[in-house]
Amino acid sequence: LHVAAYNNHADVVETLIRARANIEAGHGNVGTALHFAALRGHCNVMSRLIERGACVNAISEKYGPVINAAILSGTVDAVKQIMNAEGIRVNVTGGSDKSTPLINAATRMPTECVELLLKENADINAKNTAGDTALIMAALKGNETCVRVLCQQGADVTHQSPRYGLAIQAAAQG
Repeated sequence: LHVAAYNNHADVVETLIRARANIEAGHGNVGTALHFAALRGHCNVMSRLIERGACVNAISEKYGPVINAAILSGTVDAVKQIMNAEGIRVNVTGGSDKSTPLINAATRMPTECVELLLKENADINAKNTAGDTALIMAALKGNETCVRVLCQQGADVTHQSPRYGLAIQAAAQG
């Protein structure tokens, strides 16, 4: 099931689910079939898995929640699909640095994804294990639009990351 999800074989995924494959089975530290589909941005497979009851809040050791896997894919539609799923939780941390989806989106995605997370009450000042916030990571990546949105929404501009300092210092390092 995981390989079929990863390789965007939606019909194979459907056949395996009908044959009672365990939709929530994990694969090593990577996660469920939904994690695998999300990592590749395979929206068709994600849709089938979600329709069949895959947990959109499943957490893997490596990536954390499924939404983080979708963010890592760099596919806006995959992020939107997870965001539109019933019961999605947006303040769950995960991955090696325990980043929130908002921190990951500010690091990797267009501002549109950051705005979607903020509309769902993502914690704008959450920190990962290194003490970085979404604002610091957006500044580090030079994403001016994202920095502007985060500031307008109340991000703490006085927070200092142990690694990068203030957001303005992170911007100078990026």
